Order: sequence, then structure tokens, then C-alpha cells
Amino acid sequence: MKQVIDVVGVRPGKMVPWIDRLLEKWARWSTAQGWHGGGSGVSSLLLTDHIEIDHAVRLRDSPSDLMIDIDQAVSCLPDELRDVVRERYERGGRPEDKARALGISRRTFEYRVGKVHMALQAALDVGPANVDVLRVRWYAKRRGAGEIRFAA
Repeated sequence: MKQVIDVVGVRPGKMVPWIDRLLEKWARWSTAQGWHGGGSGVSSLLLTDHIEIDHAVRLRDSPSDLMIDIDQAVSCLPDELRDVVRERYERGGRPEDKARALGISRRTFEYRVGKVHMALQAALDVGPANVDVLRVRWYAKRRGAGEIRFAA
């Protein structure tokens, strides 16, 4: 049964190490699939090599299921966050250059990477295919409130 789920966080902008490693593996996986650009569609996928991920792999039947969930979640991100995913995980270079390519400061770039991590952690905990709408909301002292809404 699909539903609406709210997840509230309080610290966007902080990187989540296991999500960072997972996104690096996802970027290699999606490139191997011939996809270039965050979140490329999740049907007709091939199995991948064994991928060890401490936290999330235990929640899925196989590593490729996990990659499919990540791909689906990334494809639901707002454009500005999908752009950050592309720059951070699919292109080489220094963080300053990646931020400049997006026309934002390095600090804003890192803050958005943290928002991506928070949103994907929530999406993976719930399972992107299990909900019609997943809202990830937060309040940050200096930046105010915000929300990322994943919709099926």
C-alpha cells in the first residue's frame, strides 16, 4: 500500500559517510549501465557485481536492488540537487571547480550535498517504491526551514 510519509531532520548540510560511499558506487554503476545524469530510470536493469555497503545492503534482496532504489530516489530529487549529484559523483575535479560549474559557492555546494545525503537516507529507510509521496523536512539555524518532496 502506498502512502504519504513525512521525515523530519534537523541537520542538513552534513555529509553522511555511508551515503557518500553508496552514491560513489551508484555513479559507477549507472555509468556502467550507459546512463549519464542523476537518476536515469529504473526498469530493465542488469545485475551488477557484488557491492558491499554496510548499512543499506541488508535491507535489499541484492546490490542491484539497492542501486535501483538509489537511482529512483535520485531521479525524484529537485533539479538543483540532481545537478549537485551529477557534479559530485559523476565528474572528476576539485570541489571548487564543481561548485563553479554550477554557479554556486563551495559552501552552498557542500550544503546541497548534505541535503542530498539527508534526503537519500530517508528515502532508502522508507524504500522509494513504497510511498506515493515522501517529504523530507528540516530546520537549520542559519538557513531556515526547507523541504524535499519525492512524488511517485
